[in-house]
Amino acid sequence: MRVGGTDKIPIDVRIIAATHVDLKQAVQAGKFREDLYYRLRVLQLKTPPLRERNGDIELLAWYFFNKYSDCSKRKPKGFSMDGLNSLLLHDWPGNVRELMNCINQAVVMSDKGLLTPADLVWKSDGKCASEKPWKNAVPRRIVKQ
Repeated sequence: MRVGGTDKIPIDVRIIAATHVDLKQAVQAGKFREDLYYRLRVLQLKTPPLRERNGDIELLAWYFFNKYSDCSKRKPKGFSMDGLNSLLLHDWPGNVRELMNCINQAVVMSDKGLLTPADLVWKSDGKCASEKPWKNAVPRRIVKQ
């Protein structure tokens, strides 16, 4: 029913909710309502963190690059091999949102044709990829020229 109304209006809705909290434990601890837990928990999807899905990093990096470079007046042409490899070696504690912000900032701020490790700033610690010892790290997957 509408606010201030008296007539019931039938609706059909689906709710998609995401959380980093273990809701089952929250219910047991009395911090989340049990009835709401069972109403929301029709289908549960667990997505592993980005660091465990390194095959997605390059795809997402290019997706965000294309999205943000379309809106940029200075259009970088892509990533240098070192730049792309530094993305693959980063742990991404901020997951996809950190990657998205990293690429967005690089596209906006870079004045080079290709994005290099110096253009890629990790939001979690404020350092750029060129300040990290990523060249000495054991790669999960390296992009070859």
